[in-house]
Amino acid sequence: MEQVSLPNGCRCDRAGDRKFYSGISVQRRAHRRNLFPDDCNFRKDRDALPLSIFKNCLKKPIKGIPKVIRSLGDHIRKKRLESGLFQKEVAVLLHVSEDTVTYWENGRAVPMINHYPRIVSFLGYNPFFNTSESFSDRIIAYRMAKGLSCKKFAKLIGVDAATVSSWQTGRTIPQISTRRKFEGLF
Repeated sequence: MEQVSLPNGCRCDRAGDRKFYSGISVQRRAHRRNLFPDDCNFRKDRDALPLSIFKNCLKKPIKGIPKVIRSLGDHIRKKRLESGLFQKEVAVLLHVSEDTVTYWENGRAVPMINHYPRIVSFLGYNPFFNTSESFSDRIIAYRMAKGLSCKKFAKLIGVDAATVSSWQTGRTIPQISTRRKFEGLF
């Protein structure tokens, strides 16, 4: 490389005029802005070394992810942290306040059933999935998937809410004609 001498004894070498593109050194013209004859800074107008070539292969563990998932709030916290979202952003997605999401994650409150469809779509899976094929479990799973309360579900079927509650607990079994209505829903 040739060395260029500038006025007033300032010496800047042409090695500082290299630009690095993905590890390959390429010559380019210098964009020097010497406003005054003695204005020469050796650190100015030089490109940094290409340290971004090295990739960090190890992922940093995310703090706060629950190791044991015990509640719906733990499911929400795990998904939120893995997605890199704030509680405020999750609250907007679920149409609730930020405090509500905080209470769910800390176990101070449990989501109401009308929020379950949005929670399931946010999580991408159903945390209430039950492999049991009993009639009461099928009613509960349907209600949670659709976000229906006992009263709304009873109105849909055409029975009393107390009757639906007794079916869910297994105290009573619906008649055959009522079971046929369920087959259309399930």
